[in-house]
Amino acid sequence: MGKNNENDLTLFRQMITWVEKYIEQAQFFSDWEQRKQTDTSVILWVNNQTPTSEILKSLGLCLHLEFGHNGKGKDWLSPKFRETVKTEFYKWINATKIDNNCPKQLKQVLFRIHEVMENKEGGYKLFKSLENSKRDLEPDSPEYQEQLQTVFSIVSETHASGKAFEVDNGRFDGDAEAGKTTFAAIANSLSATDKENFHFWPQMTEAEKAEEERKNKERINFII
Repeated sequence: MGKNNENDLTLFRQMITWVEKYIEQAQFFSDWEQRKQTDTSVILWVNNQTPTSEILKSLGLCLHLEFGHNGKGKDWLSPKFRETVKTEFYKWINATKIDNNCPKQLKQVLFRIHEVMENKEGGYKLFKSLENSKRDLEPDSPEYQEQLQTVFSIVSETHASGKAFEVDNGRFDGDAEAGKTTFAAIANSLSATDKENFHFWPQMTEAEKAEEERKNKERINFII
C-alpha cells in the first residue's frame, strides 16, 4: 500500500469482516446479524466449532498485511490513508452501535486495531507480537505440511476465481465523530495492563523462546 493506492480500502474492509466474524463467533450481541456491516459468510473455513482464538489469529494476520512494520525504514503508508481508515473505523463503530458497554475482550481488540492503524510504531508492536507468537505446529511435521498445502490451495482458488484482484472501496454509513467519541470512551475504560497484555496470538515465554531459538539453530546446522 503506497501513496498511489491510498484510496484502496480492500484490506481494511477484509480486516473489518474478520472483526465481525469474531464478534459473531463470540456471540457478544444477540442482534449482531442485524448490526454487522459486512458479509461474514465469505469466510468459509470458520464453523460453529471454530474457537475465537483461531479467528483472532487470522484477524491479526490480516491487520499485519497492511499495517505491520518491521521497524526499519520509513512509514510506507501516507498520513492521508491512515486518517481515511481511522475515519472508516469510527463510522463502522457507530454503524454497528457498539458502545462502551461491550465486553472487555472486544474493547481490547478494537484498541489494538486502532493502535496499529495509528502509526508505524503500532505496526512494529504488532510485528514483534507475531514474531514472538507460539508455533502451533513443528515445520517438519506432517500436520504442518498439510496445513501449508491447504493455504496454497485456498490462495490458488482465489487467484483462479479473480477474487484476489477485486478492489473494495466501499464506505460505511455511520457518523465518524460519534464513533470517534465512542472509541475514546472504550479506550479510556481499559487499564494500561489491559492494553499491553492483549495479543492476537499466544506469546512465548522466555524459556519457550530460548527453546525455539535452539531448534532453529539445529535446523540451520542440519541444512548446512
